[in-house]
Amino acid sequence: MSKFTEAICYKSFGSVLNSLYLEPNCSVYHHSYKNGKDWVRIGFRATPINPSDINQIEGVYPVKPNTFPAVGGNEGVAQVLEIGQQVKDIKVGDFVIPRLSGFGTWRRETICDPACLFRVHKSIGLINAATVSVNLCSAYRMLHDYISLSQGSFYFTVRQDDVVIQNAANSGVGKAIIQICKHKKIKNINVIRKRETTEESNALMNHLKQLGSSMTVFEDDLINNVNKVQEQIMEHFKVLPILGLNAVGGENSTNIFRLLNKNGAMVTYGAMSKKPIKLPTGPFIFDNKKCFGFWMSQWYSDSQNNSKRSEMMNDICSMIEKRALSTLDYKLYSYKDYQRANPRLY
Repeated sequence: MSKFTEAICYKSFGSVLNSLYLEPNCSVYHHSYKNGKDWVRIGFRATPINPSDINQIEGVYPVKPNTFPAVGGNEGVAQVLEIGQQVKDIKVGDFVIPRLSGFGTWRRETICDPACLFRVHKSIGLINAATVSVNLCSAYRMLHDYISLSQGSFYFTVRQDDVVIQNAANSGVGKAIIQICKHKKIKNINVIRKRETTEESNALMNHLKQLGSSMTVFEDDLINNVNKVQEQIMEHFKVLPILGLNAVGGENSTNIFRLLNKNGAMVTYGAMSKKPIKLPTGPFIFDNKKCFGFWMSQWYSDSQNNSKRSEMMNDICSMIEKRALSTLDYKLYSYKDYQRANPRLY
């Protein structure tokens, strides 16, 4: 068994261009590894690049490496290659994903503590398995945890009058939300930015509609004429949204909050505009509206959610197997081509 493996590392916090490098002789032993018989050797088969990975390298993400140099990547799917004598719940050949952020997934192989891993269904395929724990699970949790869309049932039966509104609808989380809403029969309103041409804007709207979008709103219209957008929503659905999902901030989020029905909630999970959220006081007092923040990594770190995680993963895998949910818009690159994997970062 080799003591070294190939990995994409960073030597310090800083820009991706200056910090990342390909290390051909990275130690195969993960920081969780303990000498003994309770260990697993895994080989990563696919590892995505998420915005949080870049933020982590830049030093602005709450989850930070224990030491430098550090292996990049927080998400990915690996196959179990070998197990220690005391390992019982994981078998050779299983697909596994990290339980928590900060694992360091941009590596060929590693030997780690089996407690760091979570088994996933092989039937969902390599790409979905590699990306299930961030975007797909974030979408699922936010639709479930903040508004009783289901009368309290985990596998929720949606009332016909439930409406959800979200911005960043063309993001990975946004598209997952649309797909889950379609499968669960939740009506959904999706805010997007206009593209450079009318043809491109129409193509994006049609794409989201095919995924399950009930209604699309341009960000300019939301910001500049929210009253008209409200009229359109009432004409279309006869009711205002009960749940708003915000990954943008600024005026976009302010007006999503304005559009919520009484007793509605807005959940913020990102800040793409890098602008603060400014909310009117009246709706808090007179309409009993609420605001929450959501971070998937924090949800995973709470041991009280372990049983919910298994139930959630089973439900998500079921949707994937039924082709109701999938990770979209990806390209595959080899480790040696890591600098080309996302040209926007360079």
